[in-house]
Amino acid sequence: MTRIAFHKKAHYFIAILIAFTLPFGKLTPLFIGLLLINWLVEGNLISKLKSLVNNKLAILFTLLYLVHLIGLFYTNNMESGLFDIQVKLSLLIFPLIFVSNPLSKSELSTVFFAFTIGLLYASIYLITRAVSLYFIENEMAFFYQEFSALLHTSYMSMYLNFAIVWLIINMFNTVENFPFSKISSSLLIVLFSLIIILLASKSGILTLLLIYIVALFYLIIVQKKVIIGTVSVILIVLGLFFTQRYAPTVTSRLDNFIEAIYSESSTETTESTSVRMLIWKSSNNIIKENFLLGVGTGDAKDALNVEYSKNNITNALKNNLNAHNEFYQIFICLGFFGFVILMLNIFYPIIFYREKNNLLYTYFLIIIAFNFLSESMLETQAGVLFYAFFNSIMGLKTNEKSEY
Repeated sequence: MTRIAFHKKAHYFIAILIAFTLPFGKLTPLFIGLLLINWLVEGNLISKLKSLVNNKLAILFTLLYLVHLIGLFYTNNMESGLFDIQVKLSLLIFPLIFVSNPLSKSELSTVFFAFTIGLLYASIYLITRAVSLYFIENEMAFFYQEFSALLHTSYMSMYLNFAIVWLIINMFNTVENFPFSKISSSLLIVLFSLIIILLASKSGILTLLLIYIVALFYLIIVQKKVIIGTVSVILIVLGLFFTQRYAPTVTSRLDNFIEAIYSESSTETTESTSVRMLIWKSSNNIIKENFLLGVGTGDAKDALNVEYSKNNITNALKNNLNAHNEFYQIFICLGFFGFVILMLNIFYPIIFYREKNNLLYTYFLIIIAFNFLSESMLETQAGVLFYAFFNSIMGLKTNEKSEY
């Protein structure tokens, strides 16, 4: 094996390991380090940097990280700012690596397979743990935060929803060499949907329902498979009934979500949606005063805490909460220019690939945007790694014809 072939194989193998370990919240940073070392040792750095300069999307992706570096120049809380750019380092590393070493169609398929298998193992672990705690410790750990022992419920739900979209797209399109049969794909979709219900993430459940609605529309209206579509609708309705009947934690959270939208929130509320709405009002005040450039990369939480204190939003102040909305978070930190760059990162690739068969990437970006509405996803490793990794391998892939 030649030196170049060795590095290519290592690059591909490490990408598989990153995808597999993402759901566990462990080891992934180690494999990212190995991926970067392999990329550097491989050499041809000048040529690789030229690949970045010559690729519009790669420039746009790295720009999201660079504006955070610029935000350090006018931040007051440098310690927080330096920590923030450390957390977001994958926004720079992955585009740099994958623009010069993109994955092929078959390699992408294997990476998605590894990610799905990782989620399968994670799901089995979560269920086994919950059952063990119930029978051994007499502890109920089947719902929400008590159930989600690996990642925050919103992030795990987002991962699972993306895997479900991948499975559905491949089932509908009958992709050649797809590693799962239609039966095993269906079973995985059911299992992952169950896990999302048990996680009780409101954004996760709403995303799942939207995925099902789009899939059923395509199945019944486009593919004219009325019988299969009707059976699917019946199964989904039964699933909703059993959720309402046997998962009161889930239905209670959804009821609170609806109530919070239509009622005035107390500043002392602890209900998550109500707290978010109060946080967003505080975010608006900060944005009005720092519209163009924001408060700086490390000052968002400090600025929010001042607003929480001023408006007596006790729960948010006590827990030092971020904006719980990535669009707000970026606008607070980096102002209008940072907000525009984030919006371009989400929506420009959809326009860029609009004439190509890129369903999975489009749905990935839609899932990301939807989750950005309720969480500051890029403030945590779980959010940054998921977004930066899959955005880079799909957005900066080769020019091969692909459904990805």
